[in-house]
Amino acid sequence: DDFESARDKIIVGAERKTLTRTPEDMRRTAYHEAGHTLVSVMLPETAPLHKVTILSRGNTLGVTWSLPKGDDISRSEVEMHSEIMVALGGRIAEEIIYGVERRTTGASSDLRHATDVARSMVRSYAMSGMGLMTLDLDSRAYSDATAERMDIEVNKILDNCYREAKDLVVNNRERLDKLAQALVDKETLDAAAVYELLDVPP
Repeated sequence: DDFESARDKIIVGAERKTLTRTPEDMRRTAYHEAGHTLVSVMLPETAPLHKVTILSRGNTLGVTWSLPKGDDISRSEVEMHSEIMVALGGRIAEEIIYGVERRTTGASSDLRHATDVARSMVRSYAMSGMGLMTLDLDSRAYSDATAERMDIEVNKILDNCYREAKDLVVNNRERLDKLAQALVDKETLDAAAVYELLDVPP
């Protein structure tokens, strides 16, 4: 427990025990984190879930933790798509439960991460419609037309991942509700508890 707490504090920050949060704030955070967690456990090629919490640490209101099985030497295109889908799961859950017009700023870091992964797929790993060309990000050795095309490809990846992740969450709405309620009740769930609750194999 001490090691777990120390790692959380170092990576995310100290628990914000003085932060005032209403029951509705906690419920919204629970659905957001449940969205990340649900997508993570339902996709076959993601880093294994470690735990999920709605306790606030550092600048976060909650965290879904995944830990790699070993050293992250290289990743497949499928794994990178899955990483984007997991990152978008929180925003998707908010939109499903509260409506698009009531989505919050809580997904800002998730959206940045998803965009960074998609950009790396386009610019560095030739995993898009740009072909085999890679682009040096430290210099502007490409045309405005190429830059515009890169933006289109990045958005295409994000849009496709969003649609796939949304279909997954919509088709597992009952699991989303169960997970969010469990987080409201217990605040933190380890991976074993999540897999048992959702009745999915680890």
